[in-house]
Amino acid sequence: MPSLADQAAIGQTSRSLCLSRFFPIASFDGQFWKFFIASLFFDLGMFVFAFLYNLYLLDRGLTEKTMGWIAGAVSLGTMLATIPAGVLTRKIGLKNSLLSCFVAIPLLSAFRALVPGNVMLVLLALIAGGVFAVWAVSLPPTVASLTNERNRSVGFSLIFALGIGSGIIGGYVGGHLPSWCSSLRNGSPAELKQLSLLLSCLIVLAGVLPCRRLVIENAAPASTATRLRASNYLWRFLPPIAAWSFGLGVVSPFLSVYLTKNLHLDLPQVGSMFSLSQFLQMVSVLAAPHIFRRWGTLPTVTLSQVATSISLFGFASVLLGPWMLLSFSAYSLFQYMNEPGVYTLLMNNVSPEEQSSAAAWNFFVICAAQGVAALISGNLIARVGYSVVLSSAAVLMAVSGVALYFAVRQREPLLR
Repeated sequence: MPSLADQAAIGQTSRSLCLSRFFPIASFDGQFWKFFIASLFFDLGMFVFAFLYNLYLLDRGLTEKTMGWIAGAVSLGTMLATIPAGVLTRKIGLKNSLLSCFVAIPLLSAFRALVPGNVMLVLLALIAGGVFAVWAVSLPPTVASLTNERNRSVGFSLIFALGIGSGIIGGYVGGHLPSWCSSLRNGSPAELKQLSLLLSCLIVLAGVLPCRRLVIENAAPASTATRLRASNYLWRFLPPIAAWSFGLGVVSPFLSVYLTKNLHLDLPQVGSMFSLSQFLQMVSVLAAPHIFRRWGTLPTVTLSQVATSISLFGFASVLLGPWMLLSFSAYSLFQYMNEPGVYTLLMNNVSPEEQSSAAAWNFFVICAAQGVAALISGNLIARVGYSVVLSSAAVLMAVSGVALYFAVRQREPLLR
């Protein structure tokens, strides 16, 4: 007969197995949660910075044309650094790569908030985009190293949901932080936003503390092959994705500026709208797998992309009131609903040995399209205004959604 100590140990093991079965998060060890907390600091701080940065530049007197160059430089830097970032991560290890991001990104962001010259702002944005590529490349293998086969999908879902969900808090904090800073010191709107940007950098830097305590087993060495093969499926898949990403790149960098400059909303209102947007994005991402299983991946992706474009068109056409909020909410909801489906389409229709190359091509195309879009849209907004540019982006996104459907529909029976 087992002793009392053995019975207690057996009971504890049984409870742990039950918890792991019904609540997979219970099976994560302390190392995963350290990374989770570090990611929370990173995502929250960077969301607040991204939310306030263009508004700060607007207060400094910069135009959308210059903002477009800066946003394009970030995307270009990320695109150019993707392959070197992978090499660096394998050379210095995942933990050191993450630590470098938690130090370099907030320092570069602080310089971007302090440097006055436009040329330096573009140059720093290019470098910051390159360092961000290290974070983007390090994230998947880090999660894979801190999870096992049973809880890995849940781990990725938690980290992905964290990136979106932190924006719920970040939108509120970003909308109110300048007014909170005004209670500590007097200053112009630009000075208060500058101080808020520096505080957001400190939030990111705080992630160093849990990251330093991480113990990460580096992934197995990658294949020595350096050629990025593009399959026939990719040649059909990537052009519609490039058009879709171009449309998003036209809109995303200028949303906060459009709400404040054209719709004349105050900063707390804009922050609340972005919090609502992040909440809806999180809901849509969590609901998407169930909708895909019910209606099919490709039809759902197509319908959500077309719905995104219709919502954006309504948002660009309606000035103020409940309809503007409704169209903005629908845009946020449908935009993120299609993303898990797009990645599912990509991964399910290439062979396992091609998946890394396919992911690299996809990331490269997205960054390139969004970078070019930011450069072009900044100039167009200055010439023809927001309504024309946003409406044109909406039409392009609808066309890209339909084009994706016809480009890959013959492979739909292979999807799971």
